[in-house]
Amino acid sequence: MDIRLLASNVFDDHRCYVCGHLFELGHVAAAYERDADWIGYICDACVALGEQAVRLSLYKKAIWLEAEAARLREDVENSIQVKISACVEHMREYMRRERDRDARAARAEEEIEAYLERVERAWSVKK
Repeated sequence: MDIRLLASNVFDDHRCYVCGHLFELGHVAAAYERDADWIGYICDACVALGEQAVRLSLYKKAIWLEAEAARLREDVENSIQVKISACVEHMREYMRRERDRDARAARAEEEIEAYLERVERAWSVKK
């Protein structure tokens, strides 16, 4: 792990790679690099905690990410399938209801049109 200070002209908000909080980059920013690849910026508060605290925070983050990855793998393998198929069935039922409603509305419109035509004929006969 290599944490070094960089000169910066960018005054934007960035998310700290260690703690996740938003912070504004200043003239000097700490960058976390691995094998010369830039990983992210580290806020002043985390830098002030020292290397051991940063290592511990990154270790905790790694444990959380591993647990999250395991949960996501489980979702992909199990529950998401069930939820998606239930959702698809729910959407099919909704679309059937909408199609039936539209068909009823079309029939009602045809019936109204036929009724108006009968009324119109009846009035034209009376004139």
